Amino acid sequence: MASAAYGQDNVPENTANSVGKSGWIKKGYRGFLEVGGGGDVKDSKGSFSINTTHGRQFSRCFFMGGGIGYTRSTTKAYYKVPDDPKKYYYTDPHDIFYTYMDMRFTVPTRSRFYPFADFKFGLGGETSVYYVNCQTGVRYGLNRILGLSLSVYCTILEKDAAAGPIMGVTAGFDF
Repeated sequence: MASAAYGQDNVPENTANSVGKSGWIKKGYRGFLEVGGGGDVKDSKGSFSINTTHGRQFSRCFFMGGGIGYTRSTTKAYYKVPDDPKKYYYTDPHDIFYTYMDMRFTVPTRSRFYPFADFKFGLGGETSVYYVNCQTGVRYGLNRILGLSLSVYCTILEKDAAAGPIMGVTAGFDF
């Protein structure tokens, strides 16, 4: 009597229940919609952001594209009161629209869960505010085209280095 056991099964890519080498990420056009919220580390004020990104998935590990975004932030900006140099005030919440370039690096796995790192760089606002966003998270593939993601992020959205970075959580949908 004999028995054989295999630690790994070599299933061909074209079978119906196999995800094959490309896993749960399809090459070609890809779009993202992300909604996030967080707070300014320096001043403990809140922010809300929404981004949409469109581009190309070049391999199962690398995506590159561009997008537009919107952030409503209540980050403090201190100014001295002219009559009394000991008093300060801060600005009201402000809205910023921006465009950016996006690069996403995904760690391929054979499951529906994919860890990723995402980097966005861009400009926006009326006064040429720069936008830098770094995030890391995990994507859950609903199928080879659709997926959900959850990540933590750090955003620098300012004209100079006076304000602190915004840290927060983002939920996303990709198609």
